Amino acid sequence: FTVSIVPGTLNIRPREVLLRSASSTQEYNGHYLINANVEILKDGFCEGEQPIIAVSGKQRLVGESKNTFSVTFPEGVCPDDYSVTTIYGTLQVLDRSEKYSLAVTLKSHEILYDAEEHTVKGIEEEEIVVDGCTYRLNIVDKPAIGRDVGVYPHASFSSATIYDSDGNDVSTQFNLVIRHGALNIKCRNITLISSSGEKEYDGIPLSVKAMDIQGDGLVAGDEIEPVFTGSQILIGQSKNTFSYHFKKENARKNYNVRTIEGILTVKSRKIPLEASFIGESRTFLY
Repeated sequence: FTVSIVPGTLNIRPREVLLRSASSTQEYNGHYLINANVEILKDGFCEGEQPIIAVSGKQRLVGESKNTFSVTFPEGVCPDDYSVTTIYGTLQVLDRSEKYSLAVTLKSHEILYDAEEHTVKGIEEEEIVVDGCTYRLNIVDKPAIGRDVGVYPHASFSSATIYDSDGNDVSTQFNLVIRHGALNIKCRNITLISSSGEKEYDGIPLSVKAMDIQGDGLVAGDEIEPVFTGSQILIGQSKNTFSYHFKKENARKNYNVRTIEGILTVKSRKIPLEASFIGESRTFLY
């Protein structure tokens, strides 16, 4: 025999590996949709050589995106020993079938009349938490403005936008319920008290033209002019009656006015008055 030696070949082919990330669907809830599951199919990895698979895919807003991931082999492992194919799943966020109901309260303010113009605008809470997520509200409203006593409704707005913590407009996922506010300018309560007085009888009418203002007081520029009509001449008592009017008539509506009349007292004299009467004298011829 004639023997010929033909060298053989050792062919080590790469392992075929298919990596497929999971797909997921959820309704919008403000949280990121994440699914870290990745299937390892076909030949798989040899023991001790499985790479680190880091899933980076996430979806927060309504829409869809790929559930991406990266593959990093351990040190000492040759990536060429593997033929890796990746298939990314889909992350899908749907509109809410039942939208979040959100109550928004327009600001209110209550103040005592001070003759200044006051304005109320905005909402009570600009940040809210729903299902563990923080949202910021931006309301373009019509402010309530007032100067005189009254209730001025804070009830209208032209637009309302809701932003998530990333600054995305997510208004379509909410139904807003607007609670109206108001600017309430309250009356000042004042009490006008005419002064009391007393004296011994002297035949001259007793009158006291003085008045005290108590309570919330008058705002600078709002003046009251009293007219005193009380008078007492004989021994006894009577009320120190008076009337009044505001110098600026439109200021009257901003005050609740109560009146208290003082007492005018004329007392008996401790020492009587002395009076001398001199009769008329005449001389006639007999």
